[in-house]
Amino acid sequence: MFDGSAELCLCHLLRRSRRVGLPGSGPGCDLFSRYRLEVPTDDDASDPKVYESVRRSTVLMFLGELIEQAFNARVSYGHLITALTTARSTPPDLENPEAYAAFIVESRTRSSEIFLAVQGVLTASALISKLLWMSQPQRRAGCSCPLDPADEERFAQAKERCAALRKALKLKGEPPELSRRVRNAIEHYDDRIDRWIAADDGTVFATGIGPPESIGDGTYGFMRGFDPATMTAQMRGDSISLPDVMAAIDDLAQRAAGWLEENTAWRPRPGDLPSSSG
Repeated sequence: MFDGSAELCLCHLLRRSRRVGLPGSGPGCDLFSRYRLEVPTDDDASDPKVYESVRRSTVLMFLGELIEQAFNARVSYGHLITALTTARSTPPDLENPEAYAAFIVESRTRSSEIFLAVQGVLTASALISKLLWMSQPQRRAGCSCPLDPADEERFAQAKERCAALRKALKLKGEPPELSRRVRNAIEHYDDRIDRWIAADDGTVFATGIGPPESIGDGTYGFMRGFDPATMTAQMRGDSISLPDVMAAIDDLAQRAAGWLEENTAWRPRPGDLPSSSG
């Protein structure tokens, strides 16, 4: 639990790291200083506080959040690798109910750890996608009425901001590894279950670890599945390569860091960027 005393200790540690000059303890080292905007004085722009009609402080905040989500994805991916390499106990004798029950709990816990890690990677990638490619404004079903003026203004601002962020990252299109299907798997989770039930096509509702063809017809059998051999996640018809997702996320984090270091006083903290060793 993150209570007041823990927060006080954290603040004290951060102040001490700046005082003793630990590596990476300059601007951008911690949560309190890393979003401070300092624009180089030799900037050629007519207004150094603006980038592509968007405040540079806004670009700083969003790219900083992208790097934070990339870090979250790497942590989740690391947890996945750990869960996959954890030795599984040998199944006990079926005649010992208590021991077998403990084995079942252990197996379910390991499975949960794997899917929590997979979900962490996909959630972080979905949030990164939302930062760079906005969703269309929501209207009630069947409604074609114009947006409220305030909503229209926010939509226009978000559209302009997303375009500026993509230009800062030198993106020409949406990486297929971060396509909308990854995002939709998270955002429309409940709708997918409703559609699955409404189809009533005899599909199997299951959570499984292994090849997709190990249950059902190999396409619709898993409500959620993960194949360790290929490191792919399955969500009813969609197969997502987690190593490909991580490569795309790390590339975006590197691009974001490059823009921030060139245009602001931001500097990466330890762990902000992927290590060269992978």
